[in-house]
Amino acid sequence: MANIKLYRGGTPTVNFMWRESDYPEFNPPFANPNYKDTPPYDSHADGAYNLGDFVLGMPVNPNNVGMTWQRKMLAENPIAVGDIIQCAWLPEDHFATALNLKSVAVDAHMAGATVALVTQTVQYDATGAYTITEDSFLDDAVTAQLGSNVFNVDEPFNARVSLFKVENGYAVPLYSDPSLPAKDASSSATYGKFYVFGLKVLSLPTDSKYSFADMLKGIYMSVRMQAFECPTNY
Repeated sequence: MANIKLYRGGTPTVNFMWRESDYPEFNPPFANPNYKDTPPYDSHADGAYNLGDFVLGMPVNPNNVGMTWQRKMLAENPIAVGDIIQCAWLPEDHFATALNLKSVAVDAHMAGATVALVTQTVQYDATGAYTITEDSFLDDAVTAQLGSNVFNVDEPFNARVSLFKVENGYAVPLYSDPSLPAKDASSSATYGKFYVFGLKVLSLPTDSKYSFADMLKGIYMSVRMQAFECPTNY
């Protein structure tokens, strides 16, 4: 299984001598370093200061004008069954309340291709290394709310999913845990855990001459998120 990283944010891969075949690519870590005397909520994935309610998303639309970098990526890294197309991530100390997955076009080339909504967790350790693990949260939520977590890529569809879950008897939104320093010399630091939202490829186009790089339509993911904020000074 491979992770196809379409999301923006995190740590960029820098190519000082760009070639025509290069494409933008980002990796964890997703948390930005705190500047001195600033609030510990500064992983502003939306790129705006003090905007606590926003959406993140990334379309899969490799042949749209302005998105040809996706075609380069998908042509260089052909998608296989089981691969996950990573579209958005939930920043540290933020929470997500709803997700929408939408496609409004037909693409006969993609007949037979199917995808499912999926979440993955990104867990850090003391060395700064991280592991990415697929979890069942979004699959369970989509199945419970919509009856099925299978989407035919060649057809139009719309999926609106609540991202609340029950914890200790209360309904709470999906939350990415923050990193915290150790409280004293005998204690350990707490390392953040993030969520990534994506599409898991269940099947490929029936006509093998077509791949996801040839897709002529767009699949659009949008995740509504909320952040905490606090002024630095008055």
